[in-house]
Amino acid sequence: MDHQLSQLARQSGPAIQVAAWDGAGFNASEGSLYNAVLEAAGAVNVANRPPASTYGRPDVEVLLAAAPTLLVKGAGTGRRAGLQDNVERHRLVQRYWDGARTLTVRQSYYVCGTPFVADAISGLRGELQAAARQVQAPLPFAAGKTL
Repeated sequence: MDHQLSQLARQSGPAIQVAAWDGAGFNASEGSLYNAVLEAAGAVNVANRPPASTYGRPDVEVLLAAAPTLLVKGAGTGRRAGLQDNVERHRLVQRYWDGARTLTVRQSYYVCGTPFVADAISGLRGELQAAARQVQAPLPFAAGKTL
């Protein structure tokens, strides 16, 4: 696993700005396995930087200010939709991040730190890069931010 991770680190391309975000709020906090997996896959989680890092709950205005290229969401666990999901269904979130700008990440990628995580990171890197290639232009309110 260590060998695979060091190879991935040497083969990194430009970082992809993502928000690890779902109806429950910004997630993949600094120091978590989920955030480490995202970083090793070539993503920068804007949820760990201001303005998003000061919010735990979902907030559409903060998401707009952070202007990530992609939303990265953990795969659902089969629970029923609740009020917390209303933010995820907000019309601005749907307008700017539905479709190609949202990537659902399998929980097996980040729930348990096993040797298979290196394979998951490699797969996730490919998924992130493919999703970022589909994005043709920066968000209209993301002045000066890179894809």
